[in-house]
Amino acid sequence: MTMLSMSKTAKKLIMCAGMVCLAAFLAGSVIILFFFSVPIPVFAAGILFGYAVTCFRVVSLERNLNRSADLTSNKARVYALLGFFFRYILTFGALALAVFMPFLDMWGAFIGVLSLQPAGYMVRLFIKDEDVI
Repeated sequence: MTMLSMSKTAKKLIMCAGMVCLAAFLAGSVIILFFFSVPIPVFAAGILFGYAVTCFRVVSLERNLNRSADLTSNKARVYALLGFFFRYILTFGALALAVFMPFLDMWGAFIGVLSLQPAGYMVRLFIKDEDVI
């Protein structure tokens, strides 16, 4: 699934998550400069890594929902549940990878992965009622 074939909501969700990550990077860079000894490029790599995982989660969620709509009730429930567990394990694996990789900051990856929640609220502010899926 390419960016062109995604729904407006998914595109706006990815864009808002990017805005949250950018704001977190700017605020985090100022805090890091004054209080911590983490190199800023490592922090930025962590945020970018977390944002990439967030983008993959959004695409996976949309594909899962589109596929579930074509299945029968029981199969759709199992498919949706497996998709949920896949995204949960992906998030846990990405955060665990950020802990053990020296070029990724764990807190940056954590911020990038959690950028999806505030982005969801931001999308609701920007979206019109006729655009809702």
